Amino acid sequence: MPQLLKKSNENFQAAQFLLKKNLYASSIHCSYYSCFQRVKHCLNTKYNIAYASMGWSKVHSQLPIKLYKNIKSNNHLSTVELSILRRHIDKCKYFRLMSDYEPTSIDFARAKNTHTLCKKTHHLLSKI
Repeated sequence: MPQLLKKSNENFQAAQFLLKKNLYASSIHCSYYSCFQRVKHCLNTKYNIAYASMGWSKVHSQLPIKLYKNIKSNNHLSTVELSILRRHIDKCKYFRLMSDYEPTSIDFARAKNTHTLCKKTHHLLSKI
């Protein structure tokens, strides 16, 4: 199994474990990074984009856009599925920023919702 896909799966499992241990903010963090790592894995394996060329600066906003463009130009998902994928990734990112940087309480419902969005994101990306 490619290393980044393995990390993505580990973060997904860690998010589920943390959710069960009532560590909600950390669960959201792991859920989001599981999705982000899966995005990078897809760009590399499905669209032959080298990891080194993905860079470090602004990757959390630029790489999903690069993925969406590749999916659309190759017709790998329907328009509706692509829209859903975008919405899921955007929500996961928003919840991760909130849980990591905002002085707000994170509850079970938010963490569970993020984990569910992550699971749906993984499913959509597996269809590519």
